[in-house]
Amino acid sequence: FPSHDMIRNDICAHNLDVKIVCVGGGFSYGALGASHHATEDLSIMRSLSNMTVFCPGSLDEVKILTLEAARMRTPCYLRLDKDGGWTSKVSAPVKIGMPRQYVKGNKLTLLATGGVLSEVEKALCILKKDAGYDLMKLFTGSFGTLGVISQVTLRVYPQAEAFGAWIGVGES
Repeated sequence: FPSHDMIRNDICAHNLDVKIVCVGGGFSYGALGASHHATEDLSIMRSLSNMTVFCPGSLDEVKILTLEAARMRTPCYLRLDKDGGWTSKVSAPVKIGMPRQYVKGNKLTLLATGGVLSEVEKALCILKKDAGYDLMKLFTGSFGTLGVISQVTLRVYPQAEAFGAWIGVGES
């Protein structure tokens, strides 16, 4: 994005105590279509030297990470969800740079950050009601950014003995 050069050259290169707060990153404006999705901001900001990136997923994390950003004397980027779609579930204490486990499992790993975390919680509740996790339901609408499959069990069905097709062509 155009301000990237200014942030890189004027703030990060000089390691200035500047805080940038973004509201509405990611899929926050999802209903407005792909032209309103800001999904690159996290990777762009993380690539900048001296920049610390915060992407809270709960209101408690917003408070903790805002105070942490204010305490730091280096450039920080705080990305907030516009809808306040925060999760209420808080597990382990926040440790900067370390992921936290929200739900324990052994066959599927979901990675989420920020406001989409509450949507992941809803998806897990729906999927747990079924006999198992339906990966098609899980990844629908996620544009491949929702998770990592760590184990897959496949079934091989025998080939059908016969296959037929009928094609009709005629004049109307």
